[in-house]
Amino acid sequence: MRTIVSVVVCMLMLTTPTWAQNVDRCVPGDGLFFDVLPITRDGYVLVPARQLVEWLGGTMQFDGNQMVAWQYRLQPNRIDLRVGSRNAKWNGTDYTLDTAPVMSEGRLMVPLRFVGEAFGCRVDTWDHMVRLRFIEYWQKAVMVIPPPEGSANRAVWKAINGWYRNSANKIGRQNRGIRIEATTVSGNSARATVYAQWEDLNQEYLDHAATKDEWTLARRGGSWRIVNRTSSPVTTIDEFPY
Repeated sequence: MRTIVSVVVCMLMLTTPTWAQNVDRCVPGDGLFFDVLPITRDGYVLVPARQLVEWLGGTMQFDGNQMVAWQYRLQPNRIDLRVGSRNAKWNGTDYTLDTAPVMSEGRLMVPLRFVGEAFGCRVDTWDHMVRLRFIEYWQKAVMVIPPPEGSANRAVWKAINGWYRNSANKIGRQNRGIRIEATTVSGNSARATVYAQWEDLNQEYLDHAATKDEWTLARRGGSWRIVNRTSSPVTTIDEFPY
């Protein structure tokens, strides 16, 4: 019996790709947060690659031009992407992307729908919103479709993002990432709903340290200014309601 088991184990090791043997399995976290704002390119949403891949239970390597991402479900799942190229591979099969991955603020931005669906996530869009539903791990996320550059909505996003980037000096915590769930602009006023994740200043991670922040902004002198922020703690992010 021991001999048979040993043979089976050896066969599995021989048939498992080298890249799969060296990658740890990841379990998705509770919340999807981005340290760089998503963008819209050619009408398609691109988001920071690492946060999306890890939220979907995967891991990735990026050498400055080529990205390889892995995910383990019933079997190894692999995506190959290249910056500036619409050519992609999913488990060895060639695909043409709607828009190419790009670099933004030092982060690799990848097409949300392609990566999400390749890793088993349902991506729905409606009324300027995106809903991600990852049924296998019982989690979801909702976010606004990124406004185009130069629009009033995008200017609101940048004002809010600037506050979070400088949050350590304001509230004694360092922001780890945000996801904008709603935003409306009416004339010279704006409102937004943002989920944020935090860590304390000595870099010790605060478990489930997340907040739901409601923002009010006003446009003054050609730029958006923060008028008010109300914040409430959130203990569970992205509960699956279906």
